Amino acid sequence: MWKNTFIVSLATIAGLLPVCEGQVTDFGCCPNVKVQENFDIKRYMGRWFEERKFYAEFQAGVTCSFAEYTLQGDGTVKVNNTGYREMTGNYTSIIGQAQILDPREPAKLGVRFFPGTPLGNYWVLETDYDQYSIVYSCTQTSRFFNSQFCWILTRRPGPVPASVLDRIYSLLKGYEINPDYFKVNDRTRCPRV
Repeated sequence: MWKNTFIVSLATIAGLLPVCEGQVTDFGCCPNVKVQENFDIKRYMGRWFEERKFYAEFQAGVTCSFAEYTLQGDGTVKVNNTGYREMTGNYTSIIGQAQILDPREPAKLGVRFFPGTPLGNYWVLETDYDQYSIVYSCTQTSRFFNSQFCWILTRRPGPVPASVLDRIYSLLKGYEINPDYFKVNDRTRCPRV
């Protein structure tokens, strides 16, 4: 009897490994979140520095990350994500495109970096445009699990003031998003761009 239970448990864990690899995976449905009201895409444009994030496999080995957003004539946004790859000793960039998915909720954007791939969620939960932004994404990976990404971005390299960070964490906890998953982006060794 215990052998069968062990085998079933092992098979379940092995089946979940691909789902768990490379991002934060949580039980249940994606949290119901609200995005920034009256989001102004023009004010959001420019450079944002990654202050902290949930682990994302596609960012493995990259530090000192920042994004440059540029509004295009057709209303889409050019996304230039740049980070320092310590293994090579060079900055590397990837160019993508974002678009507002529904004009009634302009803080919900979809983003892609390779033509033909599905749009990923880029939801601005809150921003003051001048100091910080909270970006969130959640995808339902099965009936029982979801996959989450979250970033706190700042206009200048460096930490978010403690009072602002406390408010951000409180907001996330209110949505049942666990801020304990955040990893702080160490900018102490960032070479000049």
